[in-house]
Amino acid sequence: MRFKVNTPPVIHQTLDGEVIVVNLDTGTYYSFAGVGAEIWSSVERGASLAETVDEALARYDAPRETVEAAVMRFVDELTTEELIAPEDGPEPPAAPARTGDAAKAPFAEPLLNKYTDMQELLLLDPIHEVDERGWPHSLEGSAQAGEA
Repeated sequence: MRFKVNTPPVIHQTLDGEVIVVNLDTGTYYSFAGVGAEIWSSVERGASLAETVDEALARYDAPRETVEAAVMRFVDELTTEELIAPEDGPEPPAAPARTGDAAKAPFAEPLLNKYTDMQELLLLDPIHEVDERGWPHSLEGSAQAGEA
């Protein structure tokens, strides 16, 4: 099974290994790093869950069962928060395999940090409610459509 980022309502940026994700429909934003950021990167590339688990096993020192359970839990959280969605369609090209015999790092459970303190501001911002022409052209039927 594969997933994709739930665009357009979900936007994201990776800064210094930390992923910041905003759901513009809910005004909630999230952050995660480490294993969580690597799982997000796998989703972006179109990797399957099995490939994501295999990549984590290649990098981290943990039993397969631990890694599989953690990846599934994190993907379930991302899906519940509507940040990702199941992907249909053709398989993407295979990602290049990682090489090297570096020592494996200890495995740390991925943690999804959720923030709601800016919901009102993010939901008030009309800039994400635009048509294909972009700002300041509001979507037909949106609250700001008559103002543009």
